[in-house]
Amino acid sequence: MSAGPSEGLSLRILSRPCLRPSGGCRSSHRDAAHAAQRVVHRVVDRAVHHVVPRWALLTLVALLVALLGPPLCDPTARAALLQVRGPAGAAVLVDGRAEGVLPLGGPLVLTAGAHAVRLEQVGFYPSETQVDAISDAQVIDLAMGLYPKSRSGAVTRSLVLAGVGQQYEGHDKLGWTLMAAEVAGVGTAVMAQLRFFNQRDEFDSAVDRYNRALNPEEIAAGQAAAQKAFDRMGTAETVRNIALGVALATVTVSVLDAWLRFPHVEAGSGDLPLAASEAASSGVHLALQARF
Repeated sequence: MSAGPSEGLSLRILSRPCLRPSGGCRSSHRDAAHAAQRVVHRVVDRAVHHVVPRWALLTLVALLVALLGPPLCDPTARAALLQVRGPAGAAVLVDGRAEGVLPLGGPLVLTAGAHAVRLEQVGFYPSETQVDAISDAQVIDLAMGLYPKSRSGAVTRSLVLAGVGQQYEGHDKLGWTLMAAEVAGVGTAVMAQLRFFNQRDEFDSAVDRYNRALNPEEIAAGQAAAQKAFDRMGTAETVRNIALGVALATVTVSVLDAWLRFPHVEAGSGDLPLAASEAASSGVHLALQARF
């Protein structure tokens, strides 16, 4: 049986272009594609001469294309260089990962895509921006600044709610502790005051029953109820006063701490933020001075 018009059939396998930077693709892909092309031509020629069903040919071609697929790329291939400029001693974080403190020893290598760059420094508000790495020939020169915090801002926050001034300064654990102490004190004082109001109503009712009593039993019962309510009023009042004292003392400690321990940076970055503690080995000297 003759092969008919299909005798001159030929196939071309097109290699797909790499979607990553040119340096990341495997160099052997072009040779593999040429070798696969020759194999396909040979198989197709034999199949045409032996009258292989067309569905078998299509299945074979589909399998080869699936095996070749898009070229493999190195996900860590360099896409751009990032040069960060800013205040000396500020910690640099890229996508949440500490990269060192300014000035850096050289540019940072970025992979393709968007990256969040953040600066942190004690006594300053953190600054964050986003950069887009596109090609391996790209050099990104990024200049960032930091806005300083103030001692008055820390004190004002501590007056509003104990512990907020400490969080403003970067002392999160102490801030949460003071905040919990004030909230607990105020909450306990409110509950004690409500209990005081309830016992006062009980006391007024017992006094009224005592005044309207006619026989000794009613007089004794009214007197006992009034005394019991009066004692509970005194207990609630004592608890309220102690709780308010705790809350007031907590606010006082928070304000004094915010005022006395506010960091004034003379040189370097002061204590590095927790997220950037790995950068402490860079040789930056730190100094803190409390001014009164």
